[in-house]
Amino acid sequence: AINEIAAKLVQVKTEHGGDKIFYYGGGGQANHTPGLYSRSTNSALGVRYRSNALAQEKTGEFWVCDEMFGGWPHPDV
Repeated sequence: AINEIAAKLVQVKTEHGGDKIFYYGGGGQANHTPGLYSRSTNSALGVRYRSNALAQEKTGEFWVCDEMFGGWPHPDV
């Protein structure tokens, strides 16, 4: 399966360019090594765009805080 997927990714890169491959992934809860391992693969394929779950999770968190509190909440010191 890995060889088949690799061949298809190379085909996409050859026919359309590496910038048409979008990488979605990276680290998970206490496991950030996949993000490091992907750098060499993304570089070899010419991947230009990437994202991960934090892009939605943290954006939503900041939006909710702004709606509820008018900005990021800070402790009273």
